[in-house]
Amino acid sequence: MSAIRSSVGNLSVLALALAFAPAATAQVNWESLPYTRHADLQAVNSNGSPAYAGGFPLRVRGVLLNAPGSVFSDAPSFIPVDWPRTAFQFGGRQQPYVQAVDLNDSGGTAMFLAQCLGNHPVNQDDAFSYTNEQWTAEVFRLTRDAATGHVFQPGDLVEVRARAGLHFSGKFNINEAHSNNPSNDYDVVLLQAGFGLPRPLSVKLSDVKSPANLDIFDPARTAGGERFQSQLVLLRNVTIAPGSDWRREGLITLTDGVRTIPAILGTSPSFDTAPAPTGTLDILGIFDQEASPSPIGGLNGYRLIALDVPSFRPACPADFNADAQADFFDFLDFAAAFAAVDPSADFNSDGQVDFFDYLDYAQAFASPC
Repeated sequence: MSAIRSSVGNLSVLALALAFAPAATAQVNWESLPYTRHADLQAVNSNGSPAYAGGFPLRVRGVLLNAPGSVFSDAPSFIPVDWPRTAFQFGGRQQPYVQAVDLNDSGGTAMFLAQCLGNHPVNQDDAFSYTNEQWTAEVFRLTRDAATGHVFQPGDLVEVRARAGLHFSGKFNINEAHSNNPSNDYDVVLLQAGFGLPRPLSVKLSDVKSPANLDIFDPARTAGGERFQSQLVLLRNVTIAPGSDWRREGLITLTDGVRTIPAILGTSPSFDTAPAPTGTLDILGIFDQEASPSPIGGLNGYRLIALDVPSFRPACPADFNADAQADFFDFLDFAAAFAAVDPSADFNSDGQVDFFDYLDYAQAFASPC
């Protein structure tokens, strides 16, 4: 029975892969394709399933939030298939994010690249994996602009040209649909080097978790974790919980005393040389989702990705615009959010924007960090 269930599951994933893989290997006239909005690509139904049905190829535009090898190590690490012991052991990986910059768009999209795709359940064959030499070439291709040789950096404005992609654990990834076939490659094209990172969205655990510490899911993407997914955020007023695995590519738990959220640490060597910070913190990171697989995998699993130790800052309530300093621009930005009754102006986290928020922020501003 378990073998039958496994086969059915594999067929289900394979069907998705075929549905979103390119129909042919013909040359794509990329300039003729309109940009797909991140908001449309990441749209979800009320049960968490993907609402995007636009197909591939497609191209998206946005600002690169992180270097390609900064979330997971992309060093060559070939792992031969030894099923099922090596299931999902992908060796080298990349997961860069691009965030929307156009006024009629919002959100962001992750790109996922893995070396040992033979260890995916739909494959179970080394033929689907990159050798270390092939992987090194693939990493080189995707970390540099083909026309200029520019090495991609956070803050670069780029265009991502996707021939395939799959919905996984709550977000729609641009990827190679579990295949090393060149017809599934995606490309990253430089539009403007040093365009600049977006201003982080300010988020509190009360924005994304209920008082019972459950993930808040909103298919309209106006609240809860969906509102912040795949975007640069500053998570406010949290501490690192005891027992956290503070190390490169470790997993830690953040808490406000009532709610918790997991955070994965990136590949920066600073995590191995600096002790875990203490006290109340504001943490700069990428808001992500890695939902549980059942029943669909889209209603929960929100988490933070922190890329290096400097991303952990002493909490500063007066720094409303999350630029790492408290100044008059923070007050102007708070006043604008307050006038617009924007949820970010709910300074006291009581679920409403009112005069008490204004008083509390004024008090915090009068005593800057």
